[in-house]
Amino acid sequence: MTNEWTDELEQMRETIAKLAEERERAVSAIVKAEGMLELLETPAQKLQRARDAALELVKILQHNPGWILVIEGREYLTFPAWSTLGALLGLWTIITEVKELKDENGKVYGFEAHCQVLNRAEKVVSTAVARADRNEMIAEYEYHVDPKSGKRVRGRFLGLKKRFDEKVSDHAILALAQTRARRKALQACLNWVVGLTKYETTPAEEELELTP
Repeated sequence: MTNEWTDELEQMRETIAKLAEERERAVSAIVKAEGMLELLETPAQKLQRARDAALELVKILQHNPGWILVIEGREYLTFPAWSTLGALLGLWTIITEVKELKDENGKVYGFEAHCQVLNRAEKVVSTAVARADRNEMIAEYEYHVDPKSGKRVRGRFLGLKKRFDEKVSDHAILALAQTRARRKALQACLNWVVGLTKYETTPAEEELELTP
C-alpha cells in the first residue's frame, strides 16, 4: 500500500509539473502576442495608450505624493513613478552587465551598470549605462514635506558633500549604479509619455544631482 501511494503521489507531482509548464508557455505566448499587436498599432492608437497610462499614473500619484519632488515650483517624478509608468505600458528593465571600477592599485571604488528596457514582445526598446563610485560629490539641500499635498519640497542649497562615507558597502554603491541605469533607460523611452502630464520630463534624482 505504501508503494502504491508513493507511486500515485509521484504521478500527481509529474502531472502538476506538466500542467504548470503548459500554463507558463501559454501565458508567455499570450504576452508575446499582445506585444506583437502593439507593434501594429497606428500612431493614434499608440498615443491613446500612452494617454491612458499617463492618466492612470496621475491617479496613482495622488495616493503616493512622496513619489513627487517639488523644486522651485516644478514637480519631478522619482524612480518609483517612472518604474510604475513602465509597468503600465508593459515595459520592464533588466541589468545586462556590471563592471567594476578600479583605481591604480586595483581597489574597487565603484561600478558601471548596463540596462535594457524590454516590451511585452521581449524587444529591446531602450538602453542605458550609468555609474556610481565612492568619489562622488553631491549637492546638499534643505527639504520639507508640504502638509497639504504630502509632496517633498526642496529648499535652500547648503553646500557640497561626499555622497558615500567609508561605512557604505560596495553592494549599496552597486545598487545605486543599477538604479541609475534603469532610470536613464526608462526616461529615454518614456519621457514623451510623462510630457503628456503636468510633471517635468527629467527624473527627480537626476535633477538633484545637478549642482547650483
